[in-house]
Amino acid sequence: MIQSQVYQLLGCFSEVEMQELVSFASSNYFNSNKKLSQLLRYLSENRTNEAVLDGKSVFKAVFPERSYDEIYLRKQSSLLYQLVKKFLVFQAVEQDDFYSQLLLLRQLESKKLERQFQTTFHKIQKQIGERALLDHQLLFQKYQIAEEADRLFAKSQTRRFDQALQQKLDSLDDYYFAKKLKESCEMLNRSKIVEANYKLHFIEDIVKIAQEDIRLQQIPIIQIYLQILLTLKEEKEEHHYRRLVVLLEQYFQGFSQQEALNMFKYAQNYCIRKINSGQVNYWQELFQLYQIQLQQKLYTWNGPFPIDDYKNIVTVGLQLKAYDWVKDFLYQHKDDLDEKHRENVFHYNLAVYYFGIQDFDNAIRLLSTVKFSDIYYELSGRLLLMKIYFQVDEFDTLIYQIDALKLQLKRSQKIAASYRQGVDNFLTQLKRLARLQEEEAYLPKAKWQIKAQKLEKRIKEQDPLINRNWLAEKLAGIKTK
Repeated sequence: MIQSQVYQLLGCFSEVEMQELVSFASSNYFNSNKKLSQLLRYLSENRTNEAVLDGKSVFKAVFPERSYDEIYLRKQSSLLYQLVKKFLVFQAVEQDDFYSQLLLLRQLESKKLERQFQTTFHKIQKQIGERALLDHQLLFQKYQIAEEADRLFAKSQTRRFDQALQQKLDSLDDYYFAKKLKESCEMLNRSKIVEANYKLHFIEDIVKIAQEDIRLQQIPIIQIYLQILLTLKEEKEEHHYRRLVVLLEQYFQGFSQQEALNMFKYAQNYCIRKINSGQVNYWQELFQLYQIQLQQKLYTWNGPFPIDDYKNIVTVGLQLKAYDWVKDFLYQHKDDLDEKHRENVFHYNLAVYYFGIQDFDNAIRLLSTVKFSDIYYELSGRLLLMKIYFQVDEFDTLIYQIDALKLQLKRSQKIAASYRQGVDNFLTQLKRLARLQEEEAYLPKAKWQIKAQKLEKRIKEQDPLINRNWLAEKLAGIKTK
C-alpha cells in the first residue's frame, strides 16, 4: 500500500476537491516535480481500487523507467503528502476572503504602498461594517485590521494623533472579554458534568467590568455570555435566567446558527438542572425555549433539523402531555430531517409518541422498523422497548433484555463512561422494580413494603441514574394500587 498518510488524506477528498488538487499539482508555480503530478493522478484515478495501490503496482505505473525502489517511492509519497497539505492551506486562504485581504494588507505595508494599503483597508472596514453577524470572529477581525493600520502609522514616524491605536486596543478588549466569558461558561459547564480541576482566573474582575463598562454593555455577545456565566455560578438567582432569555430573543438573529443554538443550549441546560432538583415548573420553561427556536426557524436556518433536538423536543412535549402538539411537530418537521436518517429518526420518535399515549402495539411495530446507526439512539430504542415490556407485564422478556444489555454495556467502549454507568444503574433498578411488582401477589404486605421503601431510597439517591423520574413514577403507581 502507498504511504498511509497521503492515502488517508486523499481518501477524505470529494470528487470536486480531487479535481482541484490535480489542477493545483499540475501548475508549475505550485509544483515543478512532474512525477508528483503523475503519482497524484494515478492515485486519484485508482483510489477506490486497492488492488492496484500496492507499492510495486504504483511504482510500475508512475516510474516505469526505474527499477523498483521502495525508499524512492517512500520519498516521493512524502513529497506528495507535503504538496497535498500545501493545497489544503491554499484552499483555506482562498475560501477565507477576510484573511486573504489581511495578507494583502501586510504585503502592501511591507512594500510601503500606503495609498494602495489605505484603499484595501477601507474596503475591508466597509465589509466588516456590513456584516450581520455579531460573533467573536467579527471582534477579532476588527482588532486585526486596526493592528495593521497602527503598524503602518508607526512606521511612518509621523507626530500626530491617529485613532488606529485606540481602535486596536478597544477591539482587543472586546474580543478578549467575549472569548473569555464564552470559554469560562464552557469550563463551568464541563465542571458540572465531569469532575475537573479547572481554575477560572480573575473571573470576578471580568464579570464586574462587563457589568459596569458602558461600551461592553453595548456588545450583545458579551452580555449574553455574561448572563450564561451568571446562571452557571449563581443558579439560585433565577433573574439571571430571565435576563438571558430576554437577550436571546432580542439578539439571536445576529449570530450564526451554531452559535445561537449553543447559547439556547445553556438556557435549556439551566431548565434541566432545575427540573432535576425538583422544580417541575421548568418543564414549561424548557418547552417555551424550544418553541421560540421553532418559531424563528432556528433549527433549519442552514441545513437539516438536528436529530438530537428533534428527539428532545418530543420528550419535553410528551412530559407536558401536549400529545396533539407533539404529533403535529413530528409530521411537520419530518422532511426537515437529514434524508439519510429521516425514516429511522421519524419512526423512532413516532414510537416514543405512541409510548407516551400508551399505544404500545404501534410503538413496538415502529421500533421494529428502525435500523439504528448511532449507538446512543440504539440504546434509547432498547430502553424504550424495556419500558413497554414493563408496562404490559412481560417480565420474563424484560429480564432477558436487561441481562443482555448489561452484558453489552460491559463490553462496549463506544459509550461515555458516565452515561454507560447511568444506563447500567437504570437497568438494575428496573429489574428490581419488575420483581417487586411480581412479588406483590405473594409476599406478606409488611415485607413487601420494606422492599419498596428500600427501592424508593435507591432510586432517589443513586447517581448517575437515567430515567429517575420514570422509575419513581412507576414505583409510586405500584404502591398506590
